[in-house]
Amino acid sequence: MNRYKLKSPLTQLVVQKLLPAPLISLMSAFTVVVVRSPEFENGIEVMDKNGTVIGVSQKAGQKAVKETALSRAVLFGTTSFVPPVLMHFVER
Repeated sequence: MNRYKLKSPLTQLVVQKLLPAPLISLMSAFTVVVVRSPEFENGIEVMDKNGTVIGVSQKAGQKAVKETALSRAVLFGTTSFVPPVLMHFVER
């Protein structure tokens, strides 16, 4: 921040307190998508109630990757966003 002369209080608040939470949640979701990209592209095995594989479903793979990415983003975003917000009210 000193290098780019970002010294206004609003800029410091945004960069130090508000920006990290959304960045962490986006990176968590991105990591899931990258790691699970084969499931997204190729699909996942679909099983019946007895555990025998019926086939491979690309829609099920896409849904699983999207839901996992969303849950990771929400979990990491919440855990990194709530403490600074609470500390803001406690510091007052």
